[in-house]
Amino acid sequence: MHDFEFAAGSVVGHDHLRAAKNGHDAWHIESTDAALVAVVCDGCGSASDSEIGAKLAAPIVARALAACGSDWSAATGEIASKLGAMIAVTGRPEAFLFTILAAVINDDRTTIVARGDGSFVLNDEVTTLGPFPGNAPPYFRYEPRLDVLRTLPTLQVERLVLGTDGAPAHEPWTGDRYFANPDAIRRALFRLQPNDDATIVAIRRRR
Repeated sequence: MHDFEFAAGSVVGHDHLRAAKNGHDAWHIESTDAALVAVVCDGCGSASDSEIGAKLAAPIVARALAACGSDWSAATGEIASKLGAMIAVTGRPEAFLFTILAAVINDDRTTIVARGDGSFVLNDEVTTLGPFPGNAPPYFRYEPRLDVLRTLPTLQVERLVLGTDGAPAHEPWTGDRYFANPDAIRRALFRLQPNDDATIVAIRRRR
């Protein structure tokens, strides 16, 4: 999918820094001849080692979505199978509590799927997922499914931003400066000093 370019960044939130915790966010981009897939994951902050599960899961989710196209049932099964194998090996199911927000861009269609909270901007339309009661979003491990939130012809996509729940996805993340420097989004997020971990993946049509 060479019609699009991407930029991304992530920072640890101040609440986690004050509590001497790692960041629990993760992101991954998978680019093939057939699709460009962007994924952001947010591990459960109260669960042990969930930052590890989120970082392991993000590439698994992206590769499954890239391989399965628009067969969301097949993609869900592939993700659940691989995560189940990891849980069996590690014996740490609590480490694999995380949310998923993903964009799948292929030649014909662009689709946003999710399990949990976060936000996304598609062209100029902002969508926020959550908050959920008790700050407890639905995690994929508890209910392994992906909800299709938006789908449209790829020819209509100019800009797309995915953000975890701690990130201000509505900021103009698709500006030139964020694509000129691979560290620009992280630096901008750091200056905003978010309380929660914050991760942004920005995608735009090549100029």
